[in-house]
Amino acid sequence: MSDGNANPTWGGYTSLGMDSDHFVDKINYIRSAGGDVAISFGGANGVEIAVNNTDINTLTSKYQQVIDKYNPTWIDFDIEGFAVADKPSIGRRSIAIKRLQDSNPGLRIGFCLPVTPTGLDAYGLNVIDNATENGVEIDIVNLMVMDYGQGAAPDPAGKMGDYAISATKGTYDQLKGRNISATLGMTPMIGQNDQELEIFTIDNANQVKEWAESKDWVTMLGMWSINRDNNGSEGTAIYQWSQLDQENFEFTDIFKSFTTGFSSAQLMIPDTGIPANSTYVIPVKVSGITNAKKVSCSLRWNSSVITVNEVKANNSVFLGSSVTLNLTEGQADLVLANTNSMTDTEPEALFDISVIPGGNSGDSCTISIFNAIWTDTDLKEHYLESIEGNITIFGVKGDFNGNGAVDIGDVSRVSYMVAGLTTVNPAADFNKNGNVDTGDAARIAWYYIGKEKYL
Repeated sequence: MSDGNANPTWGGYTSLGMDSDHFVDKINYIRSAGGDVAISFGGANGVEIAVNNTDINTLTSKYQQVIDKYNPTWIDFDIEGFAVADKPSIGRRSIAIKRLQDSNPGLRIGFCLPVTPTGLDAYGLNVIDNATENGVEIDIVNLMVMDYGQGAAPDPAGKMGDYAISATKGTYDQLKGRNISATLGMTPMIGQNDQELEIFTIDNANQVKEWAESKDWVTMLGMWSINRDNNGSEGTAIYQWSQLDQENFEFTDIFKSFTTGFSSAQLMIPDTGIPANSTYVIPVKVSGITNAKKVSCSLRWNSSVITVNEVKANNSVFLGSSVTLNLTEGQADLVLANTNSMTDTEPEALFDISVIPGGNSGDSCTISIFNAIWTDTDLKEHYLESIEGNITIFGVKGDFNGNGAVDIGDVSRVSYMVAGLTTVNPAADFNKNGNVDTGDAARIAWYYIGKEKYL
């Protein structure tokens, strides 16, 4: 957080800024033991540096200082208190994070946000929406399943596990409705919360862990905080112990065996070059699926570069498959369901994407596959990591004769398509109305004589 002069420091202490080696030895020790760390900006106390760095270039540079010093795999943004409602700093932060992702390939991004028992409130959703609108790829949203307040969580005695689960379910639905493929973390305040009636018990911890392990989209369990995970003594402050009669590190012993994350199954889509004047089929493969009854996912692409006109299941692999496809411009939601469960240990084509180029030679875009889930015969859902493939157009648009230029022969070819005298090539639908018609014939003719600048 900020040291008061808009510089990043540990805990806001000026002596623990980027000139010190604070935590370097501890981070290196954890990594040498096979672990990893995430560096978090923000928190309940102090000021996150986006609040008092009003210049985006300066803000980005100060985040980068931390990345350069500690080389983290993950950075986290703990946005709470007044900062979760501070729209100017939210906007600056989002732009800076996008720049960090672009300049630090592989850097993963998390947000830590307060939550209600039904999900994120309007302020938390705005943080997420603003980030995605600015192009940030969010890897995880860590939910502070704690301190709800009596109004949001009435009569919480014995219900803190239920509230944590409902908060996480609600947030999952909110993110899925926004086509955001981030996984979720759950971080309760163990024992006594700041809210007097809210107490997160050992039984609650076991309940939350068992439920989280049944959801592949819950990929982290944390706690606030490990230094409180002990059996303290009466009169000691709440930040020093859980205020429960417990064994030392009892919550840690429960949560440390948490095992979940992405399914071992994997989707694959190739980077592909597609010719400018023909429909091209791109296979999407899957491996590691066992007894799958259903696979669902969403697709996204740049509709000014390519058109996806069809998605078909590979029935030789997914036996008896039926396809439910909601295809809109630039996005599709796909559900593959079958009567015979599917098992694939080696990569096999799951479905084919039929693509028509709409741009010019050298244009490129990605096809992203996200919100991917496969459901087994016991109806358990397994989360698949998001992927993307790069699509690049080559050749000359409108060159149906293959001689490297648009000429009178190509004009004639499109006219013949319109007249039904030769096979229709969907790539001749220059007007993108779903048909090759007189408008397309006129367009290529005008392009040929120089009256139309673009096809």
